[in-house]
Amino acid sequence: MTRDIRNYDAWAAHSFLHSPQSDEKAVLDYLLKNSANPYGWEIPDLSARASFSALALLGDKEYARSGTRREAGGLVELYKKQVFQDYLSRQREVCRSLVESLPDLSSLPVGASTIRFGFTLTSPYISRDDTALHLLDNPVKKEWVFKVPYVASTQWKGGLRAAVRGQKEWDNDHPDLLRLFGEANDERPEQGKSGCIYFYPTFFDRLGLEVINPHDRQTGAGSQPILMECVPAGTTGHFTLLYAPLDCIGADPAVTRRQVAEDLALLAQGLEALFTLYGFGAKTSSGFGLAELTGGGRFAIHYPDTQLQSPKPQQPIYPEALRGFLESYPPEYLDMKPKQLKNAGVPNLLRQQAKEIKELYLQYQDDLTQYERDLAEWETSTATPSPPITERTFAGFSDLAGIAGQIGGGV
Repeated sequence: MTRDIRNYDAWAAHSFLHSPQSDEKAVLDYLLKNSANPYGWEIPDLSARASFSALALLGDKEYARSGTRREAGGLVELYKKQVFQDYLSRQREVCRSLVESLPDLSSLPVGASTIRFGFTLTSPYISRDDTALHLLDNPVKKEWVFKVPYVASTQWKGGLRAAVRGQKEWDNDHPDLLRLFGEANDERPEQGKSGCIYFYPTFFDRLGLEVINPHDRQTGAGSQPILMECVPAGTTGHFTLLYAPLDCIGADPAVTRRQVAEDLALLAQGLEALFTLYGFGAKTSSGFGLAELTGGGRFAIHYPDTQLQSPKPQQPIYPEALRGFLESYPPEYLDMKPKQLKNAGVPNLLRQQAKEIKELYLQYQDDLTQYERDLAEWETSTATPSPPITERTFAGFSDLAGIAGQIGGGV
């Protein structure tokens, strides 16, 4: 009969540190490769198995980390298994369903906004976990209950604060920096000041390992390679930020509008720098923690008198080559074959360009039809009263800055 082991008491009750080496390896194979367990007990949770393997720190820790030269194993192989990645995906979805619901912006002050977008890591993400015991010296920070790798809201806050400060070359006590991100009071935390920005955590569904080989400054030779847990490049995540200008309550509407626009423009600039220049997490100076915005983003704002309409569609440009042809010949000449054009007296050079000119004509007609549709939709939307909550999509950080400009201009 087997028993489930679901808590840390198992580390003491079922230690295999003083077992024969063959039994120790058999237990590690069970934990990390799902082979038979010589002791008979069961640990159904995959993250608990990875945690329990930390007992090998006083035994054959190298085998637990990466197996042997002849036989792959350990955490290296566990993280490659599809069953483990599927497990992390399920755990991540549970976390997201619990903490990513946004508040009703209409219940917040005028100017309250949310910024949400998906991103893809272009370099691995590394951070420092606060677990008491782990098989690796450098585990990634994980959510305490569901054990998925994540970026805590406090990490986002610190990272974006540093990015904004670096971009603007502000001191730590710059008033706008304190207003947006708050001010801590180390001696009396209850007297600290909250800022205007709240961050949501980001959960990931993949784990991997990076090998770092420090080099001696004198000899230039590498020392003992170090395995570091990471979220690998190519992993996707979601970023969510809530902005609430609490300091503008009761202020002049024009002043509020200007400050909200300036703050959102500043955040757009800071977010672009954070994700594409500075990075987030640990070892950012070595290029870790960079990402690109993917799948577009969504912006929402509580501003009853602000219409964040899309820009007016631009009429397609009439191709000069087509204009020159039609100024000399009627449109039906575009349907003629080269021999017919020759008989009609069309010069050789224009006959050679006739096919390309006709393609330009057809493309222009398609573009003109689409423009007329877009213009009709735009005119309808501008005539519709703006709702209390206005939403817009954006494809990049520059688009987000453009939205801030619309707010400032009172569009």
